Amino acid sequence: MDGGLTAHNLMRRGVRLLVWVVFAGVLFGSLSMGRYAIGLVEVFKLFSARLGLEKYITPPSPEIQLVFWNIRFPRILMSLAVGSGISIAGVVFQALFRNPLAAPDILVGNNPKGAKSNKGGSP
Repeated sequence: MDGGLTAHNLMRRGVRLLVWVVFAGVLFGSLSMGRYAIGLVEVFKLFSARLGLEKYITPPSPEIQLVFWNIRFPRILMSLAVGSGISIAGVVFQALFRNPLAAPDILVGNNPKGAKSNKGGSP
């Protein structure tokens, strides 16, 4: 194939676009949810103000900025880092065992007797 716009390639691009749109929606949704209500408009204003566009928009109140930059944004960054670390560990684990279905129970096995210590008793 020449890598042109076939139906399969268009569908794959559409799925990728949908995944990115859902990711962005969940990201902005999680940044706006919490005990202290911050709307999506304020989230966009906060990012715009951080990018240096204060002269075009009015930044939100200092309380909203404090909650957003000191609590919510670091929480979301940490969850992205932890999720990425877990996925990388899964890929390494699957590559190590050369098994696309590698699971954590491979290391200890499914046999509960194998995990117990044998203190002089019969196996």
